[in-house]
Amino acid sequence: MSQNSAFTVNSELDLNGFSETIASLAGAATGVVTNTQATMGTLTAGGDNTNTTFSGAITGNLALTKTGAGTLILTGTNTYTGLTTINGSGTLQIGNATTTGSITGDIIDNAHLIFDRANTFQFNGSISGTGTVTQNGSTGTLVLSGNNTYSGATNVNAGGLQAGSTKAFSANSAYTVSSVSALDLNGFSNTIGSLAGSGRVMSNSPTPATLTVGFDNTSTTFSGQIQDAAGFLALTKIGGGTLTLTSVGNSYSQGTNLNGGILAVNSDSNLGFGPLSFNGGTLEALAAGGGITSSKAITLNALGSTFLADAATSSTLSGNITGSGSFTKDGLGTLTLQGDNTYNGATIVASGILQAGSSTALSTSSAFIVNAELDLNGFSETIGSLAGTTTTGIVTNTGGASTLTVGGDNTTQTFPGTITGNLQLTKTGTGALILTGTNTYTGGTTITTGTLQIGNGTAFGSISGNVTDNGVLAFDRPDPVTFQGTITGGGSLTQSGTGVLILTGANTYTGGTTISAGTLQIGNGGTGGSIIDNVTDNGLLAFDELGNVIFAGTISGSGNLIQNGAGTLVLTADNTFTGTTTISPGSMVQLGNGGQTGSVTGNIVDNGTLSFNRLKTLNYSGVISGTGSVQQDGPGDTILSGANTYSGGTIVNAGTLTVNNAQALGVGNVEVNRGILNADPQPINVAGNYTQNAGGTLQLQVAGARAGQYDYLHVGGSASLAGTLQLLSLGYQPKAGDDLTLVSAAGMISGRFATFLNPFTKGPNFNTVDLVYAKNSVQLEFLNISVPVTPPIPPPTAPPVIVTINFESFGLTPNERAAGNLLDKIELDPAAHDLIAFLGKESVFSLAGDLEAISPETLTAFYEITFSNANIQRLNLEGRLDDLRGGSNGFSSNMKVNGATVNLEDRGTTDGKGSKAPVEQALQPGPENRWGVWVTGFG
Repeated sequence: MSQNSAFTVNSELDLNGFSETIASLAGAATGVVTNTQATMGTLTAGGDNTNTTFSGAITGNLALTKTGAGTLILTGTNTYTGLTTINGSGTLQIGNATTTGSITGDIIDNAHLIFDRANTFQFNGSISGTGTVTQNGSTGTLVLSGNNTYSGATNVNAGGLQAGSTKAFSANSAYTVSSVSALDLNGFSNTIGSLAGSGRVMSNSPTPATLTVGFDNTSTTFSGQIQDAAGFLALTKIGGGTLTLTSVGNSYSQGTNLNGGILAVNSDSNLGFGPLSFNGGTLEALAAGGGITSSKAITLNALGSTFLADAATSSTLSGNITGSGSFTKDGLGTLTLQGDNTYNGATIVASGILQAGSSTALSTSSAFIVNAELDLNGFSETIGSLAGTTTTGIVTNTGGASTLTVGGDNTTQTFPGTITGNLQLTKTGTGALILTGTNTYTGGTTITTGTLQIGNGTAFGSISGNVTDNGVLAFDRPDPVTFQGTITGGGSLTQSGTGVLILTGANTYTGGTTISAGTLQIGNGGTGGSIIDNVTDNGLLAFDELGNVIFAGTISGSGNLIQNGAGTLVLTADNTFTGTTTISPGSMVQLGNGGQTGSVTGNIVDNGTLSFNRLKTLNYSGVISGTGSVQQDGPGDTILSGANTYSGGTIVNAGTLTVNNAQALGVGNVEVNRGILNADPQPINVAGNYTQNAGGTLQLQVAGARAGQYDYLHVGGSASLAGTLQLLSLGYQPKAGDDLTLVSAAGMISGRFATFLNPFTKGPNFNTVDLVYAKNSVQLEFLNISVPVTPPIPPPTAPPVIVTINFESFGLTPNERAAGNLLDKIELDPAAHDLIAFLGKESVFSLAGDLEAISPETLTAFYEITFSNANIQRLNLEGRLDDLRGGSNGFSSNMKVNGATVNLEDRGTTDGKGSKAPVEQALQPGPENRWGVWVTGFG
C-alpha cells in the first residue's frame, strides 16, 4: 500500500498479516479495515496531515497508529485488538458529537486523544504517553476504567468525565473542567496532577471517594463547585503547588486533607462542610477574602500543618485542633485560635500574629517556637515549652491580666525574643527555659518546678518584677546585670555567668544559692538586697549594702567573698568556703552575732574592719592581711593562729583574744578596752603601740622561768597599762631569784596594772612576789627575804636579847629620819616582819636612799604617827615601796604620790640627798586611807 495514498474504504481493507502505512483513512459506515491473519499487523495513517473521518469498523488482529498533524475521527464500532498509538501533533477523535464511535485496547497517546460522544461511553483501556485527553461531548459522559498514566492535560470541555476505577484519572495530568462540564469520581478515589476551571467536581455514588489534587506540583485556581452530589466526597491537596478554591458553593462533606502544597481560600465556605486534616500542607487565607472564620475540627498528622494568613487578614479557627503534628502560623495576618486544642506537635509562629481566643486555645502539649508574635489576648494559657530561633519573637498580652505557663513537656529550650505586656510567666516541668531577650512583662514570674535561666553565657537576657521561686532561678550573663525584684519561695538561685549579678530586692527564697562562675552581689550601695539560706560559692559572693546585714546561711565551695558595703556584714554560720574573704575600706565583716557560730576558713584581706563576735571558741588559722583592723567583740574566745600582716590595729572589746602565732596581731597597734588578751602559748607581739584600759585584762600563762616557758607581751612601740594582769600557772614552782619579763616595750611604759591576779603564794623556795615596773619592762620577781643579824652571846645568867635596827640613825635629812623613826616603832610588830626583813637585807649604803624615796625632802609638812597607827602605816609603806621599787637602787626614778594632788619629778639619788628648799605641802588621804609619804615639819 502506498504511504502517499489517501485511502477511502467503503468495503474491506485486509492487511493480511502485513503492517502498512497510508496517507490517510476515510470511508463510509460500510467500510471495514481488518487483518485476517494470525500475525499482528499495524495500520499507520495520517502522514498527509489531513483531517478525515472513518465511519466504518476496524477489527481483527491489528494495531492502529495515528501520525501527522491532522485529525482522524472514528465513528464506527472498532474492535481491533492491538494497541492504538497517537504520534506527531495530530488528533485521534472517538465519536463526532453523536452516539457512535468507540475504541478498545490500550492507547499510547503522544499527541491528542478526544472523546466526543453524545451519550455515555466507557473506555476500559489504559492511556499512557505524553499527550492530552479531551472530553468534548456536550451531553455525553466518558467513563475511564483503565490504569491511566498519560502526562498531558485532561480537558473536560463538555459533558462529563467519570471515573470507573481508582486509576482512571491520571495523576500526571493537569485537569481543567469547564463551566459546562463535570468531573465525577463516581465513588472511586483518584489522584490528578492539578485542578483548574469553573465546572463541577462531584461523586455520583454512595461510596465515599476522595479527589487528590497536586501531584504535578503546579499552581492552579478552581472556581467551580466541589460537591458530594449523590455520594460523599473528600478533597486532598498534595504536592508543592497551590490550589486556589474560590467557589462559595463547595459542599463536599468528607473533609479537606492538606497533605502538601498550599490550599488557598477566601472563606470557610470554599472548604466544604467536613473537617480539616493536615499532614504537611498549608491552608492560606487570601487577602481578597480578608481572612476566614471556621469552626471545623482540625487534625494535625505527623507532617504537620501551616496556616498562611496573608497581610491585612484576620482569621479565626474555633474548632478543636487535635493530633500529633505541628502547627505553623505564617504570613503577616492575624490568626486567632478559639478551640479546645490538644495537639502534641510543635507550634511555630513564623510570621504575623497568633492570638489566643480562649483559655484552651494554646495546646498544653505543644512546644511553641515563637519567631513573630504570640498574643495571649487576655487569656491565661499553658504550653509545653517556649523557644525561638531569632530575636524577633514576641510574647505579649493585649488583653487583661493573664498568665503564660511554660514547661510541661520537661524539655530545655531557649527563647531569644521578648516577653512583654501585662502577663505573668510561670515555669513548670523539669526542663529549663532560657531567656536571652529583654523581657519587660509586668506580672511577675513563678517557677513551680524546673529552671528559669536568664542569659546563656554569651547572649543577654532579663526579667523584671518579683519571682516566686520553687525551682531554680539561674543567671548566665557575661555582663553586669541588676535584678531589682524580690525572690521568694522554696527554690534556689544559681549565678553561672561570667558577669556580675546584683540583687537589690529583699529576697527570702530558701532553696540556697549556687555561684558557678562570675560574681553574685547582694545590694548595690543602698539599703536593699538580701539572701537567706546556704550558698555554694565557686565564684565570688559580694555584699554591698549601706546598712547592717545578718547572713545566717552557710557559705561553702572554692570561691571568694567580698564585703563592699558601708555597713556591717554579719556571718552567723560556720562557713567552709576555701577562698579569700576581702573587706573593702569603710566596710566591716563580723563573724558571729554573740552566738555559738560564725566563722570563715580561708584567708582574709582586711582593708576595713574584721570583728569576731562569738560565744563559742573560734580557732582561726587563716592569714589576715590588708590595711584594716581586727576587733574581738564577742564574749567567747577567738584564737588567731595565722601569721597575719594586717596593719590597722587590734581592739579587744569583750571576751578573749588568744594569740597562737608570734605574728597573730599583725603590724599595727593593739588596744584592750574590755575582755582578755592572752597567748596559747606564744609571745604576744605588738608591732605598734599597746594600750590596756581599765576594763582590759592581760592574761599570761607561766610554766617555768626560762625563756619559752612563759607567755609575755612584747611591744614594738609604747605601752600604756591599766586594768588587770592575770597570771595562770601551768605547774610552775617558783624559787627565789626567778625573774620573768612579762612586758617589754621598745618605747616607754606608762601606767600600771590596777589589779594583779597572782596564783603564786609563798612557797618553800620564796616568800615574796614582786611586780617590778621599769621604763621599758614589767618584771615578775620571786624573793626570799630574811634579816641576816647575828645577836651577841649573852652571859649565861642574862635574859634573852632582842636585837633591833635603828633605822632613824641612817637618815641624813629630817624627812629620812622621820621615816626611819616610823620604821623603828613598828619594827617588832609581827605584821611588819616581811618589810623589816627586806630593809634589813639592804646594805647600809642603800638605806638612806630607801628612806629618801619614802619621804622626799620636798615634802615638809609634819605629821606625827603614833604606834597605834603603825599597822596602817606599815601597809602604806609596803605599797609605797612596791610602787617605787625598780628605779635607781631598786626604786622608780619617777614618782607619783598616791592620794596627793601633786606629781613630783625625779628627785631620787642613791645617797638620799636632794633639794634643801623648805616647801610645805598639805597632804590628803588617798582613797584607801593610805599615805603616800611621811614628812616631818621642818620648814
